[in-house]
Amino acid sequence: MPLLLQPVPYRHLINSFSRAKHTRANNYEGWWSLILQQPVQEPNSAFTSKVPISVPTMDSIPLPVKAEPEPKEFVMLKGERIQVPEKPKAPDDCCMSGCAYCVWDIYQEDMEEYQTEKAELRQRFKDAGEPLPPSLKAPKKSIEDQIQDEMDPTMKAFYALEKKMKGG
Repeated sequence: MPLLLQPVPYRHLINSFSRAKHTRANNYEGWWSLILQQPVQEPNSAFTSKVPISVPTMDSIPLPVKAEPEPKEFVMLKGERIQVPEKPKAPDDCCMSGCAYCVWDIYQEDMEEYQTEKAELRQRFKDAGEPLPPSLKAPKKSIEDQIQDEMDPTMKAFYALEKKMKGG
């Protein structure tokens, strides 16, 4: 004969719980007296000893070291020393707020000016019939591609989104 489980009426559960008595152990009455009778332990001297610390003064703070500017590059054209234009540094302070005039837009203008100055120098060498120095060779990439190469991936994605939103 199979064993069938029958639901237990709720009143039986309540009665069984109420009949169980919970008893708590008595407090140890001498506990506080034992604590107070123990000898006082001296604190560890490693935590209580005074250690002198050095306080920085104006004499001890090193002065900031100024970065030396990169040496300028020059080319010679028929005995004339001509300075090669410096490539502008890529910005690292874009706030990604969608400014109307972003630092990357300013950088693009600077790069266009830089490429124009190099093109003028190349033309001077061509007109003089002199061989072109390696520093004046024309870039193989467009200015936009050069700027994209200097951006980190997050900035590239943000810049592309901004250009799409501006319709450019």
